[in-house]
Amino acid sequence: MKEPNYILKTEELYLVSDEAKWFTQFRKKSPLLYIGYTIWRWWRGGFVFGNMMLFILGLLITTFWSWFGGKKIRAAAPFELRFYDDYLVWHVPIRRYRDSKVVQETCSIKYSDITEFTYETGSKQFRVLGDMDRLFYKLDENNQIIKPAYRDDFFTDGIFTSFLADHVDIDFVGIVEAHSPIKVEVRDW
Repeated sequence: MKEPNYILKTEELYLVSDEAKWFTQFRKKSPLLYIGYTIWRWWRGGFVFGNMMLFILGLLITTFWSWFGGKKIRAAAPFELRFYDDYLVWHVPIRRYRDSKVVQETCSIKYSDITEFTYETGSKQFRVLGDMDRLFYKLDENNQIIKPAYRDDFFTDGIFTSFLADHVDIDFVGIVEAHSPIKVEVRDW
């Protein structure tokens, strides 16, 4: 494989679950538990049509909680931007979404296919839009790649977004513009 002209190694922030595994499973199954409890109550006490509105309201609340109720925190992880002659590679060697899902992610995009590259100074977020190829490899317990890739996607007008970690103090825009033909659009918000 061809050697990159420059590699920017730094850290990014990503969302990871902050709940115990058993609690996540309980939260995901809560609508089914609620339906089961309600059916049991109707079977024991008889069906009353007036309770139907309470049942629907309770089902909506538990369903909403099961989908959006998880607590997530931002964790730091190493990543690399690899600059080649005609394309850019965003590489995350180890990303731990949860205990059972540890992956390696790689996203390749040609400079000519980039339609937008923005950097927001307040949040330290950079966003790249364009035609890109993304590879996802599962990792075993020793953080070794399990081949073949479990996802290999090509996106027309795709997007990848990342946040630089808070403690990272680099001239990100200067590095990107010095090692590639990309003109970064800086937004101060």
